[in-house]
Amino acid sequence: PNNGGAEAMVRLRDGRFLVFSESRSIRPGVTVGLIFRSDPAEPGAKAASFAYQPPQGYRITDIAQLPSGRLVALHRRFNLAEGVSAKIALIETDEIKPKALVRPRVIATLRPPLPVDNMEGIAVDRDGQRTILWVIADDNYLLLQRSLLLKFELSEPPSSPRS
Repeated sequence: PNNGGAEAMVRLRDGRFLVFSESRSIRPGVTVGLIFRSDPAEPGAKAASFAYQPPQGYRITDIAQLPSGRLVALHRRFNLAEGVSAKIALIETDEIKPKALVRPRVIATLRPPLPVDNMEGIAVDRDGQRTILWVIADDNYLLLQRSLLLKFELSEPPSSPRS
């Protein structure tokens, strides 16, 4: 679909690359993800696919790897009735395998009155022993949108139990 290609990409510490589509659907509410064993820009790079089910009504916009090895994903939503919001979610890296259905665990929701807009990016940083998440929104050069830079400290919850 228009504007439905790769939206979020992360290089894992083990050298694999993960690429997430914002809106290329496998079925309603489930999008395509790709796993590359090495750099996808290299000639002959091959990918295996997996399915990604973002929080209902949201689309993934960025992803980063935490010091623990888990992934932290940023999702955004806009609808006329509720406006803009974003969700930050954790993904267990070992759940991402060819043909798997991957579901993130939401750990934060950003919506008014919190500052939130067209949330585009997430980055992980360390400050001593603290894990810092940076979340960014851009205004797309539109008067109705804002550029924001938000900083959060992450107290990482334990791994989710296997279903």
